[in-house]
Amino acid sequence: MSIDVRSVGVCLSPALMPYSHLKDDQIIIVADILRMSTSICVAFDHGVVAVHPAATVRDAKMLQSRGFLLAGERGGRKLPFADYGNSPEEFMTPELAGRKLAYTTTNGTQALIRAAERSPWVLIGSFLNLPLICKWAGEKGKDVMVLCAGWKKQFSLEDAFYAGALVECLMNSHRYQIACDAAIACFTLWMAGKADPVAFVRRGMHPGRLRAAGQKDVINFALLTGTSGALPSWNGNEIIDISKSGQ
Repeated sequence: MSIDVRSVGVCLSPALMPYSHLKDDQIIIVADILRMSTSICVAFDHGVVAVHPAATVRDAKMLQSRGFLLAGERGGRKLPFADYGNSPEEFMTPELAGRKLAYTTTNGTQALIRAAERSPWVLIGSFLNLPLICKWAGEKGKDVMVLCAGWKKQFSLEDAFYAGALVECLMNSHRYQIACDAAIACFTLWMAGKADPVAFVRRGMHPGRLRAAGQKDVINFALLTGTSGALPSWNGNEIIDISKSGQ
């Protein structure tokens, strides 16, 4: 009897998506580890019912005018008219319960929108929900691509580091094999830094950018594994939490 082995690949930047060999039903997991993907998991854990990504500031303002709470930043700085910025601790509030959230960012929402153009299966991945993401994807039995949000279309260490952790989880827990050199590189980064992930991620450039923008250091929190029960998923119109829906 043949064993069905699936593949796991990594796309290191949304700019590389046109060159990625994606199947029609492949799962794409979007990762923006120090900001959007971790923040969205926190928002769902605190009662948000849906998240609407907005590609532009204009789109974000329109959603806000319709009653949405708004999370938004550009260049690491909160938009002056937004209710929230893009840092996880901002979403640890009961004010989010039962509300819909519009979301626009420099990198993460752009990656999400690009992913939604390519696949019907798009999830938001972070260390916080990594065990759930791994379990869900493995049970679906589909090929997986991790899309790193990066920084202004370029490589970002923390997103690649997460991708390597997910590659390891899928290979250890399910019948997955590495599909590309990018996945090999990310897995190698993960193996090099997993003994002290906080120190490893601090080597990257993005923590310094966030400090320069006056943002709180969230590396320790963002690298906590398995603390979120959320499975944020794009349903064609908005991001919803499918962790309790059985999808």
